Amino acid sequence: MKIYPAIDILDGKAVRLRRGRRAEATVYGDPLEMATKWVSKGAEWLHAVDLDGAFLGRLKNLDLLREMAAAVPLAKIQVGGGIRSIAVVESLLDAGIQRVVLGTAAVEDPAFVKQALKQQPHNIAVGIDALDGNVQVA
Repeated sequence: MKIYPAIDILDGKAVRLRRGRRAEATVYGDPLEMATKWVSKGAEWLHAVDLDGAFLGRLKNLDLLREMAAAVPLAKIQVGGGIRSIAVVESLLDAGIQRVVLGTAAVEDPAFVKQALKQQPHNIAVGIDALDGNVQVA
């Protein structure tokens, strides 16, 4: 079994949201420090979410994600949050991210997901958030 420690990024900080509410964020610190901590404890993969991107509908933390990939070269990183175009998928992969997770786009734009899978069949995953049996989107 592989465990993917999650690092949710909001306003440049590692956070955890209560029930997905931006106003109810608990700050845990620097995302880069969290990444190196998890990798030092044996994590092979990290799951990073650009919450700013999820709320805005467009990726916001590309530079921070690039820094994260450089900070933990022995780990692999998958990223979700605000990914709505092939150009953004390519930017993330070029930044050292190994897998791109499509969530809201999978529900709202299946044609985009199909195109992404065609162009990057080994680097795309679909993430589904659910609450009480219903799909949730940002």
